[in-house]
Amino acid sequence: MHHAGITAFSLNRTTLSLELAFSYHPDQFLDRVKCCAIGNQAISDHAPISVTVSPPYKDPSGINWCLNPSLLSSPPFVDYISKELQFLSENKSPVVSPTTLWEAAKAYPCGAIISYSFAQKKKALKTQLELEEKIRELEVEFKRSLSKSTGKQMLRILP
Repeated sequence: MHHAGITAFSLNRTTLSLELAFSYHPDQFLDRVKCCAIGNQAISDHAPISVTVSPPYKDPSGINWCLNPSLLSSPPFVDYISKELQFLSENKSPVVSPTTLWEAAKAYPCGAIISYSFAQKKKALKTQLELEEKIRELEVEFKRSLSKSTGKQMLRILP
């Protein structure tokens, strides 16, 4: 796979250079390599080289779900899950057996938490991708013009 790009740039020296970057993997990984890319120079004057490798096949039924404990320190999450857990009192009736209610009490919060976590990750990923795109646009402009104002604009976006 061939990808040309700049892997090193110095804002101070205003020079571009192509450095050789390698990623070594055992032979058994080669059929699982999906793509290789040169990333943004967001943190230093060197661009990261990324390689996406598919994981080996695993049986999904063998994966157990676990709660991410950091969610409990998030007030929006605590409010969300508190409202979601009200289903227990709403569904308690002589028609519903205690066993059914107990099984639902174990399964329902897992689904609600997975849904909440997925929405949060999707929102964070959208923000990250927008930021990466803006950085990519500024890098292209900066490499084209070597404008100090564009360089300063890049530095302002970075955390």
